Amino acid sequence: MKHLAAILLLLGATQAWSADTLTAITTAGEFNDFIEGYYKNPRPELVDSAMQFLAGAGSKFTTDDDTSRMLQTAFACLFQRHPEKRDAWKKTIASLPEPGKTYLHVSMESDVNAMFHATPTTPTKNDMSWGCFFVTGDTSYIQDVILAMKHLDERKDLYTFLTGATAQWSLAALAKTDDTVRASLVAAAKGADKKIAAAANVALTKSVGEIRATTVEILKKQKEAGVWQ
Repeated sequence: MKHLAAILLLLGATQAWSADTLTAITTAGEFNDFIEGYYKNPRPELVDSAMQFLAGAGSKFTTDDDTSRMLQTAFACLFQRHPEKRDAWKKTIASLPEPGKTYLHVSMESDVNAMFHATPTTPTKNDMSWGCFFVTGDTSYIQDVILAMKHLDERKDLYTFLTGATAQWSLAALAKTDDTVRASLVAAAKGADKKIAAAANVALTKSVGEIRATTVEILKKQKEAGVWQ
């Protein structure tokens, strides 16, 4: 379940600072809150500071398998949202140490749709969708995660199943704290696609712990059957 770490990272933010008074990002909590809350409270003047923190000494965000692709895509969506800032932000990126410099250069120069198309059906794709939703508020990214729940009944390919399972888990978790996510999930539960509607209803009515326990049980059964190693 390591691919859920990106969502846990954001859910663990403490909101210890006032977004309206912060002048620089210096802690992981401030960075997490900045990313998660950007669509509700955009602060483009803090992007330089966020990039410097991301690329700073000791930062693991750019190399951690659980968060690196999510944040790289999130910054790509952020850069796309503010085309008028791109030239200035390119200068900041050029001044950063490696590997953060190359990491954010990819975000700056990549087409967001191409990044998604190049990513196979894995939990990472859900993380990427959440990253872009957090910085844009575009609910089409929530819809992508909702549609990923169609893979919940997959029993041959492990990563396809995990894509569906982590989609449901993350939706359940975020619907408890984000009204936009919850509204999208409620609409899906009332939708015409019966499989998606049933999965959405579970995400709305079951606890995160219950959903995770169901996932673990399926993983155990498939491993015991010799299907998944």
